[in-house]
Amino acid sequence: YLMALFLQRLLDGLSEGSIYALLALGLVIIYRGTGHLNFAQGEMALFSTYVVYQMGEWGIPIGFAVVIGVVVGFLLGAVTEVVLVRPVARRSTFAVFIVTIGLFRGLNWLDGAIWGDQVLPNSAKSNQAQFASLFPNKPTDNWKLFGAGIRIESVGVLAMVLVLTALLFLLFNRTRLGLAMRTVASNPDSARLVGIPVRRVLMFSWGMASAIGALGGVATEQAHRRPGVAPGRHRHVPGQAGDVRRGDLRGDRHAANLAAQPRDRLQQVQPCDQAAVVPARPVQ
Repeated sequence: YLMALFLQRLLDGLSEGSIYALLALGLVIIYRGTGHLNFAQGEMALFSTYVVYQMGEWGIPIGFAVVIGVVVGFLLGAVTEVVLVRPVARRSTFAVFIVTIGLFRGLNWLDGAIWGDQVLPNSAKSNQAQFASLFPNKPTDNWKLFGAGIRIESVGVLAMVLVLTALLFLLFNRTRLGLAMRTVASNPDSARLVGIPVRRVLMFSWGMASAIGALGGVATEQAHRRPGVAPGRHRHVPGQAGDVRRGDLRGDRHAANLAAQPRDRLQQVQPCDQAAVVPARPVQ
């Protein structure tokens, strides 16, 4: 029993941790490729994930929907670098910080304005009972290893993260593009002097980071089975869990169930026999 419990917790931790690793890859790519931190990475991933969700609403298979979401994420990152980051990047790093914070708030509002009232599951405006999965996710789709249940979906997510990490390692260490990205991050002026197209490399870095963030967002929502939480943040977009400022406490059912768990567990506790309780003796 202990071995099965240990393996179960280990595999679950690896699966959940691989999702966070996938989300972190986007931040690492931008920092290694440009020297900046993108504080809107989570919201960009959430927007791309909602695009995948919308493709499902239109009946597009999950495989094609993920490809479209990744392309949208790449375009979103590339446009962000060209339109918002590039004009202020040469002034100061703090200016880029302010721009990404503004983009963070803007995308958060946009998600709520477009999809804020479509909460999965049991949404009146949603055609999907749950977020589609790239891997088999039925209750019977699992393996047994020393008594521990291994979900095929968790193994698939972990394998996807490992393959993507290996490809990024090869990109940064074995390709001209990866070396150019590292050179631009280290010294853009010197990179420009040796003929590296700095602007194109920066645009590609932001686009690739946002595309990987889209994959991370899809993996996150497969684990939670509904869009609405920005990866890396524990907060719903406006319009989903209710606006506390206006006194709207109509939260989603998932939050209500979580809040009701301690009460339900307390109701299952049987009262003990008061006569069997031995009073504690005072310490001499």
